[in-house]
Amino acid sequence: MVKASVIITEKKSVSKAIAKALFPELFDERDNCEEEHSDIISLRNPKEAVEAQRNEELCVAAPYKEKEFFYFCSSDCVNGCQFVAYHLDSMGRDHASGTRRKLRYQNESGKQEKLIFEDVSYYVFDRGGGKVVIMDTQGNPFSHFIENLGEKQTLENLILNIKDWESLEKMLKLKPKIEFSENRAYKVRERLFNNVLAKRKFPDGSTIDIDRIIAATDFDVAGSYIFYSVIQKANQFIRQGQSRGIRVQEIPPELLYRMKLQSMDSKDIMDAFNNLMPFDFENARAGEIRALFDFVYGSTLTSSMQKVAYSQQSRFKASIGRTRFLGLKTLIEDSTSIKNEEEKSHIYLVFRGLKDKEGIEEALNQGDYAPLRINQKRARVTPSRLLKSFQERDIGTHTTRCKIPKILVDLGFAQESGSSIFPTKFGAEYYSVLFPHLEKAGFSISDWNQVLHYSMEAIRTAASGKNGKADSDRMKMAFMGSFLNEFKQHLAYLKENWGEIVRAIPPREYPQRKDGQASRGKITTPHNELLLEGTESVLSLEQISEFMDSQANQPKGAAKMYRHIKPTEVYFDDAIRRVCCIDRENDFEVIEGESSKIQDMEEGSYTVFKAEVPNSRRLAKYSKGNSMESYEKLELPEIPKADSAHDLLYLTGVSPACVCGPMGFRLVQEYNLPWILTRDKLEKQRQGLINLRSFSIGRDRFERVERYSFGRAHNFESLLITLFEKYGVSFKDTAELAEQLYLGGA
Repeated sequence: MVKASVIITEKKSVSKAIAKALFPELFDERDNCEEEHSDIISLRNPKEAVEAQRNEELCVAAPYKEKEFFYFCSSDCVNGCQFVAYHLDSMGRDHASGTRRKLRYQNESGKQEKLIFEDVSYYVFDRGGGKVVIMDTQGNPFSHFIENLGEKQTLENLILNIKDWESLEKMLKLKPKIEFSENRAYKVRERLFNNVLAKRKFPDGSTIDIDRIIAATDFDVAGSYIFYSVIQKANQFIRQGQSRGIRVQEIPPELLYRMKLQSMDSKDIMDAFNNLMPFDFENARAGEIRALFDFVYGSTLTSSMQKVAYSQQSRFKASIGRTRFLGLKTLIEDSTSIKNEEEKSHIYLVFRGLKDKEGIEEALNQGDYAPLRINQKRARVTPSRLLKSFQERDIGTHTTRCKIPKILVDLGFAQESGSSIFPTKFGAEYYSVLFPHLEKAGFSISDWNQVLHYSMEAIRTAASGKNGKADSDRMKMAFMGSFLNEFKQHLAYLKENWGEIVRAIPPREYPQRKDGQASRGKITTPHNELLLEGTESVLSLEQISEFMDSQANQPKGAAKMYRHIKPTEVYFDDAIRRVCCIDRENDFEVIEGESSKIQDMEEGSYTVFKAEVPNSRRLAKYSKGNSMESYEKLELPEIPKADSAHDLLYLTGVSPACVCGPMGFRLVQEYNLPWILTRDKLEKQRQGLINLRSFSIGRDRFERVERYSFGRAHNFESLLITLFEKYGVSFKDTAELAEQLYLGGA
């Protein structure tokens, strides 16, 4: 029997980076690898449809070898779906995505449907007389469910009548997430994990002896729990087999290890692989209690409320969850708070270069700086402001908080416009109906959210101690028991009021698309000419057919098409925001001062201080000849060796293949800036010079203004906030760029 090491990651990109680091000789110049396998999965298709399409298109798209892949078994699985696998070699892997998009079959009603649904990739390598297999989870693949919940029994009634938490926990099991069609591939991964981890079989059917299972997921609560849930699910499968007489032992804790990834650099990956750590059960158990809490709270309320909505023939379908409700609450409270904001006036003093006390005194005396008087007012809620509020209130995790704004928009609770996000009428009314019931004095989800986070931290501490498992299990039992008792009383109250609540929630209004709406950026001119504005304007296929003669493949008649691209504009407002650290939630106006002096200032080439002053104050007072009357030192400790998820990223290790376009390189530069600016200030401090936190001129106190006062590299959320505030880059774009470089640490 072959010894095997199993590495589990969260993303395909991480699996590939690990494979390249461990086995670089097996990758060709196009990054293809003979040991990379992709199994294209066909869902909901009659077998004859597969046969009909296979010879015509699949062979053209990619060489393949069909086999009865061991974990599909061509059996019914989810919602009557059937899995049929086509096992592709490394050449076929290049074409897998194209094949999946192309293949269609005609259903009974004549509609063309997808024949290929998803592909699951993994690596199998020979190493030191054994095997190494690398698999990914594609996020969090599992959720909880109640085993043996009868058709007539509801989750609501079960919770109301359950004796205690111990009784409920025995009924809880893990299952693949299949709520949404795009997640049905998690069923495929479940079978892959079960066969490798539980049945101890490789794709070729050979049996293996697993000597270690390595977590290469994010080194935090969320990432560790994702890995831990895969192990729990495999052990759950093993226990089911043991009940039928199958002799396979559960995966013991001693087999689990942590591969602490700090970057996707091959050297860092090899160092992490050669210096494996014991698995961080403390993070996993903290993540487990959060998952249990959210299942009991969210699934129970959603199912019970939607049952009432269905009985009333209501169109209401939104789910109730801790994170979604608290996210909406935060948005509404932040939006309400800006209504009372007043305009404030500030004097900004912008000095060229990184100045210490002596340099600032000299510049003040000689007038060698740019003074600005800027009036500003908080005018909107931005995704950045919302993310900071989520952090302050412990809503979501560092990898999920940034997704909450989009979730609120998708549910119809919020709307985005430019850089702002605000609640819709539906969102405000939904919240006003639910708030009195979910934030009752006897049971407030906001209060329980705080208790949950305190308990998670306590469990993390307990789990890392000498009697880690026993202590953390005892704390979990106490917390969930207390929560369940209070939640049952709250649920009984809601059960009596669901009818009234559902009737009070208005129907969601969907925006109507206007027919005949002009194409974005298209201007029609006389003589059948077309003018396209900017680089992103497009025409629809219908408009192209009207404009072009398809037979002659040329414009009809005397038609002509032009594209007008304006010269690059300098956005002075953005430059002022960047230098003076004015967030996008604020409207501002430069009342006095020569703002053009700061347009060419590069990051780190200036030092800025500001003071709040009366609106009547004029800038003339801060011209040449001022002197510093008092000051406060900025004392920086030496930066120790960081015990963080990620270390500095060196530009020498970044190539165009790693990042997408100029913004990718901008992200790499921004990622290191906290360290670069901290390093420069520390160097002055070592030389005996004084860095200033603040100083006074007369009665005005000027405070240092900077986004990076002290630190190493960015964490994931500070990177999201910084790129949004400085350059207006969306969270989604930054997250995608960060994923390429594995910059996802807390």
